[in-house]
Amino acid sequence: ILTFAVAALLLAATSQGQTTPMTTGPASPSIRDNPGVLGHSYGDLHYSWADFHRDRGLDADGFIAGLSGNAPIARGVDLGLGYNYYRENNHRNPFTGSPYDTRYHQAATQATFYSPAAGLKPFVTGGVGYQWSRGDIQSLRTDDHQWVWSAIGGAEIPFGAFALTPRVGYTDTMHRGSNG
Repeated sequence: ILTFAVAALLLAATSQGQTTPMTTGPASPSIRDNPGVLGHSYGDLHYSWADFHRDRGLDADGFIAGLSGNAPIARGVDLGLGYNYYRENNHRNPFTGSPYDTRYHQAATQATFYSPAAGLKPFVTGGVGYQWSRGDIQSLRTDDHQWVWSAIGGAEIPFGAFALTPRVGYTDTMHRGSNG
């Protein structure tokens, strides 16, 4: 799966790079003091494209598009909320050979816990969401809905005014015996 993402940081810091205290919540450090997204409020628009391998018996391709927002709620804790739309094309009805598409919608929230110190910031994220789907096989429509969960771990590594964020994650449904 190939992913492209654009994040827009909406910072409450001054242009001189000083920390601006907030009277009702945690301090918002400047981007110079704290490159990356952890500890900042931001919005994210993302798009991923998937092309499954035909040699494995799959002949499907699709995309994921969505938006999300994130805000620090306490020192070392960020809270996020988002929506994704997933569409998978080129499935074949096993009985008639006719094509059909599958569409999924997902709304989710997540909490990220990280080390608030300057420099390297290891983090863990846990999320829960609700997913509903709609697919059609000729005139027969199928609907499905399920709860999903996710777990992510990684680190935000500052490089001057930028940050590199390697991470690994897992998402699955809450159905026992699910494939993940």
